[in-house]
Amino acid sequence: MNVKKTALATAISFALAAGPVWAKTTTVEGEFILDRTETEAGGVVNFAILGLDKNGEVDLYGERSGAVIIAIVSSDKGVVIGGDPNPGEQASEAVAGGNFAASVRYVKLIQGKGRVYITYPPDVTGTDTVEVVLQERVANPSGGVEFNEIARTTKTIEVNQTGSKDPISLDVVGFEKARVDLQGETNCLVLETQVNPNDPPGCEFQSKMGGISAAMTAGIAGGQILVMAGNPQAAGNVTVTLRKIDNPKVKDANGKDTRAPLTGSDCKSDDGCYEYGYQADMLQGKAVANLDNSVTKAGMYYVEATFDSFEGNSVDLFYADTLEVLSTGTPKGLKISSSKKTITKPGDDYNYASNGQIGQGTKIWGVLLDEYGNATSNGAGSGDIKVSLQDAQGVFSNTALNLTIPADSYTGKTEAAGSTSTTDSVIGNAKDEILKVGTTSLVAVAVDKQNEPIGSIAPSDPLEIKVVTDGLKVEPILTAPQLAGTEFDAFTVYVTDNKGDVKVDADGKPLDPGPVKLTSGSGEKITVNRKNEAPFHVQGLFRKVTSAGVYMVGDAAGNYGEVMVSVMGAGIKPAAATVVELQNAHEVGQSVVNPAEMTLEKRYITALPESSFRMFDDYGNPVTGQQPLKEDDTGTFTATSANGTVGYNTPEKEYGIPGRVYFVPADAMGHAVTTSDVKSHAVTVTYDTTGSGAYAGEDKIQVNFTKPGLGAKSLTISTNVQAPQELGSIKASIEQNILPVNSEVAMAVEVLDQNDRLFAGKNALVTLQINGQTGDDITPTVKEITQNRVESTPEVCKTAGGFFDESTSRVDPTDNTVKGTCIETREETKSAGKSMNFSDTAGRKVFAISVGAQEGQFSLTFADASNPQDGAKVTKTFTVQRKVAPATTEDECKTGGDHWNASSESCKELPKPNPGGGSALVKKDGSFGNSNAEIQGGAALGSGDFEQDLPVPISGGASDEFELVGTIIFDTDDVGKKIEVVVLIGLEIITASPFDIDPVFWFQMYTDDSGNAAFDLANAAGDLTSVDLAYLKPFQTIDSLSEADKVTSVPIVKGALADVDTTGDPWRIKIYLGYRLPDGSLIYNESPFGFYTDY
Repeated sequence: MNVKKTALATAISFALAAGPVWAKTTTVEGEFILDRTETEAGGVVNFAILGLDKNGEVDLYGERSGAVIIAIVSSDKGVVIGGDPNPGEQASEAVAGGNFAASVRYVKLIQGKGRVYITYPPDVTGTDTVEVVLQERVANPSGGVEFNEIARTTKTIEVNQTGSKDPISLDVVGFEKARVDLQGETNCLVLETQVNPNDPPGCEFQSKMGGISAAMTAGIAGGQILVMAGNPQAAGNVTVTLRKIDNPKVKDANGKDTRAPLTGSDCKSDDGCYEYGYQADMLQGKAVANLDNSVTKAGMYYVEATFDSFEGNSVDLFYADTLEVLSTGTPKGLKISSSKKTITKPGDDYNYASNGQIGQGTKIWGVLLDEYGNATSNGAGSGDIKVSLQDAQGVFSNTALNLTIPADSYTGKTEAAGSTSTTDSVIGNAKDEILKVGTTSLVAVAVDKQNEPIGSIAPSDPLEIKVVTDGLKVEPILTAPQLAGTEFDAFTVYVTDNKGDVKVDADGKPLDPGPVKLTSGSGEKITVNRKNEAPFHVQGLFRKVTSAGVYMVGDAAGNYGEVMVSVMGAGIKPAAATVVELQNAHEVGQSVVNPAEMTLEKRYITALPESSFRMFDDYGNPVTGQQPLKEDDTGTFTATSANGTVGYNTPEKEYGIPGRVYFVPADAMGHAVTTSDVKSHAVTVTYDTTGSGAYAGEDKIQVNFTKPGLGAKSLTISTNVQAPQELGSIKASIEQNILPVNSEVAMAVEVLDQNDRLFAGKNALVTLQINGQTGDDITPTVKEITQNRVESTPEVCKTAGGFFDESTSRVDPTDNTVKGTCIETREETKSAGKSMNFSDTAGRKVFAISVGAQEGQFSLTFADASNPQDGAKVTKTFTVQRKVAPATTEDECKTGGDHWNASSESCKELPKPNPGGGSALVKKDGSFGNSNAEIQGGAALGSGDFEQDLPVPISGGASDEFELVGTIIFDTDDVGKKIEVVVLIGLEIITASPFDIDPVFWFQMYTDDSGNAAFDLANAAGDLTSVDLAYLKPFQTIDSLSEADKVTSVPIVKGALADVDTTGDPWRIKIYLGYRLPDGSLIYNESPFGFYTDY
């Protein structure tokens, strides 16, 4: 029939067609392949997600019509990495693809392929249930999106207790500064290759020879500390501690050295005791500690990593791991200090040119502070900053000092603006600088060139200085260095008036100043009494070493001005050594030193650096601190071992000198010596692992010293010698070896030792061979997959297909964007015959294997490169084919909602636009609801597959035979009820103009009184909104629905279209299939099926 163009479109047609708008994806099935179904706590499982078309091939074109195919991946015990945390709220919203390597992630398929990987925390074991649902995301005309399920599956993964969580050893291998930290400095052995040259460098996980030396800015979050274990399977909790280097070292209850955080009276540091701790999960021998913004105290910090239930730590014997915390560089305040607390006001006629002690005055200096109270630079572009000293008490002249902090001053300290007595930084050394006797509180104010206060820099806290009438006359008796802990005659001390004349008592003796306070150059203070007989002197006894012969002398009561005395070379030197200790680079005692990595000659070497043997006197002063050290200074030491061979890598070749270091001289270019140029000779103990002298186990190394004063003349050092790792086998893991055409899957390959542990020894070289087995006829693409950590925003990371680590998220103050660490996936194609070093990846690599459109076979062989013929190897042979559906019985076919062809005794699958998703329900009163019934159908041409919307080519007015079939899986609640199956057919005229509305004519198909199929207009007026649903006549009636009839096939049409006039407009047939309940409710399929003319 030739239907004219019309605007006829009934309200009921729009109501019935108001279901989801399909993008007509050709993806109809899923295949989900793990690289392994068993892992260990702290392990990783890779998951390939494949969308298949009707031919069982990976559907490369499933998204070509605008379809978005998304896999929902959930894990009960693991953390799913890749994709997005949400599926998108709009049809056009981007969703990230995933990557291989209790959470839910949404992964978009790209050309039919998706990737995720699942990590398992170190404390998780048992059976994990992983569910995957593959679905199409489609737009809903009323707004938002809906999802139509394509396929689903459930996988189980056994998570076993790892064979060894013990890290064996720990190493801090790098520090990465935060991207926003412009002052910070990244430091590690190997920097990652940066795709964008403007990106900051990142660190690879590789052991570093020597310690890290990095920097960060106070208060900036986002820095990362990388920790690596000697055991690539290590999994557990790592604690990374930042400990300020000037924290005091104390003894714990067991007499062991510790640097526990101290507060209050326990803290002996003038600057306070600072320690920051961070927790990190170690997985597969790697951990990353993320620093927050709480590290605010500037200074040098030791970086130490420890592992729960592991006695060792990351600290090397010789090389320290340090992180310098820098001030912000933005001045926010001022601090002023003075060299004295009490000074004398000289008399009016005092001769300042005499340089007498009465006119010493006190030095005043200031420094800029950042917002955290750290001394900071004047580098903010504000120019010179003048410091105005203000005395509200009128004791000092406000113009006595002229202090300036120069522009771009790195230290931020004041300098005197001149060199004369009136322009220096000392107050009280010139006439009229001290106005009167009394106690004052000086306040420093930062001012600009116009002497206007700088509002952004807060004034200093008050500095109290006491000005008195009388002073002291102090003359040194000591002329040479003194031993710590030894009493010595120090100074003569007299009380003087404000002219410097000695005052006497009623008996004519020099006036007694009372208890005298002595302060050494180290800051150590003692209080002593002056002897009241000639030469009227005081004795000193100091326990702390200082090289400076500078002493402050004052009376304890503060009645007289303090006097600074300098005696060239007369400092305090250490007493005789009485204690020797083996210390690590962070100054903590050690009793266990384990060997380094096994050498290529298969030997283990335990090295004991000379510099690590440190001697102390009874007061804790280092005797081994002054270099260069000679035998006469600290004696010598030798070592013995019952199981190893002792060697002396020292100039003497027969012994070592405790505490000695040497310096690599400046090179020919004149480069200066730096801390990295400081070296140490070592005594070594070598252990053979093969032959008759092979040894494994704990050895006790006895170290003997010759220094006379030592209380104990020897130390016992334990070393644990491991049995050598040998390459035992190679293991390749993948869940199945039958792969769909066009697929991409992940395969994990592990190099194992003789005890089935990951082999991470030096040069674990493995050669890849592609094909070589009988029957191999196709060649796959093999790529190694690695994850790298780069700084990024969540959006950029998502676009790049990476995983954004939310734990590193922070706001960049420069542009207020959220930034953090993005875990990017990088791929490198591997060629046949090339060797790969598995040591670089701790014994395990993951490969992506891609195959094309050809069916066939291929094989991959991984072999020991040193012995590819007879050594360890593994071969995996794969079959590539289109997925073949297994044979299905009639009952299985019908139960699955498909169509059973009785003539061919075969099952033909019907399209399932919404499997498990239920059907729409319209009640008799016109209100809507939902039903658990599943209704589907399709159209097939000839022997072809059923399709949801089948194109039917029309030529010469006739077409091939076609078939329309539907299936209803009734709601269980409807069993026992009377059922009336109804069929509604829409004839849609497809107009050429995009501005015309395609008219739809609605017909119903029913069974007449004679039992024949009948076909007529459902409503002549084309409007069913005013007609009761009971108007629709039944196509099939079931008096009482039984369990046996719960799945009912509904054949609708089978035949050929004949006498079709092809001169009219194209048209489409849309079938709505449903059933009516006794209460008048109608249940129907929301997504119509049918066919359309294709000419």
